[in-house]
Amino acid sequence: MSKFEDKLSLVMSAEKAFAGGASLAAVAEALGVPASSLSRYMKAYREQGPSGLRSKRNNCGRKAIARSLSGEAAEALQALCKRVDCKADALKFFSQDKRCPADVREVIQRCLATRKPFPPSLLRAARVTFEDVENRKGKKHGQYVMPVRFRDAFELMPDGTERRIEAGDWWELDDMSSNQPFWFECAPGTVSRNNSGDRLLEKFGCAIGRQGLYAKDVRGKWLGVELIGRPRDAYTAEDILRFLRRLMLEYGKPRRGLRIERGVWRSRAVAGHIVMNDREEEKIILGLKEMGIELVYCWSSRQKGGIEGGFHHLQTDASLMIDSPELGRSRGEDEAGTKALLRAKAGTKHPKELGFLHINELAEEWKRVLVARNMDMHTGRIAYGVPDVEWMKSVTADPLPLLERDEVRAFLPWKEERVLQLGFIKLTIDGDEWLFDTTELPRGFGQGDRVIVALDPTDPALGAAIYNANSSKNSPMGYNAGAFLGWAELQDLTPQFGAQYMDRRPRRNVKFKSFMAAYASTGIMGMDSRGAQEVRDGKGNVGKTETGPSTSSGSSRGQRSEVGGQDSFRGTEEEIPAYSGVRKPAAKRGGFADPLMAMILGEDD
Repeated sequence: MSKFEDKLSLVMSAEKAFAGGASLAAVAEALGVPASSLSRYMKAYREQGPSGLRSKRNNCGRKAIARSLSGEAAEALQALCKRVDCKADALKFFSQDKRCPADVREVIQRCLATRKPFPPSLLRAARVTFEDVENRKGKKHGQYVMPVRFRDAFELMPDGTERRIEAGDWWELDDMSSNQPFWFECAPGTVSRNNSGDRLLEKFGCAIGRQGLYAKDVRGKWLGVELIGRPRDAYTAEDILRFLRRLMLEYGKPRRGLRIERGVWRSRAVAGHIVMNDREEEKIILGLKEMGIELVYCWSSRQKGGIEGGFHHLQTDASLMIDSPELGRSRGEDEAGTKALLRAKAGTKHPKELGFLHINELAEEWKRVLVARNMDMHTGRIAYGVPDVEWMKSVTADPLPLLERDEVRAFLPWKEERVLQLGFIKLTIDGDEWLFDTTELPRGFGQGDRVIVALDPTDPALGAAIYNANSSKNSPMGYNAGAFLGWAELQDLTPQFGAQYMDRRPRRNVKFKSFMAAYASTGIMGMDSRGAQEVRDGKGNVGKTETGPSTSSGSSRGQRSEVGGQDSFRGTEEEIPAYSGVRKPAAKRGGFADPLMAMILGEDD
């Protein structure tokens, strides 16, 4: 209400109170105004009526110059202010606009010439909010300044009921460029992105990378990391599927689902879609949703604020715990680290001589950082308590479902249509031939039938998942297009007479698709965790090394690892030498909470 309306309301209330016999002091105290002010208001009202309550100073002073602005002129001024940060510059250009009134133009130019401050009314007319500025840049910028509600550890189910989120229900996954670059070996002939590191590749046969995939439980526990060493320093859908498969073989499947970003994470390979060649009809052969895992895609970092905010803490801890050249949070922030990176890419020195860690070494260091975060007390709204303790309580009370053999096929990235031959399928991947036995397929499928083959080229020992690619009218009864038919196991070639006659298959000149990956999980307090290193030279040769608990026991963890735990080389007579120089961290490095660990293990006195 205006001041006049406030006074009139007070007077009306006072008149009713006076009619009931109340005193001036009692009425003033009840209305919360001084008795002298109430007396003055009552006198003016009784002598002049409501007009006596109006202020006599409303028409005093000079007219505000901004009143000369029409609605169109005011919008033009604000549009300029949204484009520039300086109001003086916006007013300067506005004075040259034909929509600017003559008197306003004169005032602006006089202030610019004499360097006097602009009238307050003009500054108020030029005022814009931060939200207006960001929204003008586009929808992507505007979404980061929109108000959001605080979220809590519960989810709203489709039937409208609320369900509390426990550790193990929802996982968040995202990529992050490490501030500490790593180096890795590459096959001869490999080309880097934009030829930026070709000198390093030519001279030392290695490259520099920063990409890594990270997984975190919504309630706070970091599950694992996989560093991706590709010459072009970019991860693919194949890397995402392999990372998910390792996590679920290690921990089990999340009870509810995954929260991931768009882009590569929303590719057909991850979602489980393929395209049939006959009618270009999209079919779902097996995706995460068919396994009972819900996928929630995020449009912005606000939607996955748990892992995005966690990256900030990880990078801070990594700068203190990892002894390696650091680039900083922004480009060129750390001059020494940036200089070392440029020298490495130029091939001046080997990255190891400049202090950079090997990809396997850095994976172990990142595991220590993740373990330290899992042992730290959290006091947030969602991540409250010690993440490892909360995880242990939750998965003990409600164990995570195991990843079954048939469900592994959802994580096979390579999918292609083939024609069945006499009891086998022959595939040529990166210049190497692989044979898979198809004699166990359902009756009715034989030579000449079209099928879709899905496998992981880096681990063919997993087997190949076979799907029906025939049209409905040509398929055996009960099998629609895209139906899963079964597994085809990897077959070894047999010699004709003896070892000297073993098959010698010629190599093709193919494009090199080499990469190196290093995976590490966190376990509980860093114990009972697993690690894996893979080397692929682009010619069908894959070197694998796994570390962690033995899978020979009958535990659930061992049963999961039987699916993809083979350590094998195939493709040439010589094995690819895997890097074995993993640096062992000091026993007490990082300052872990020993009393807390004793409490978890039940050894606390």
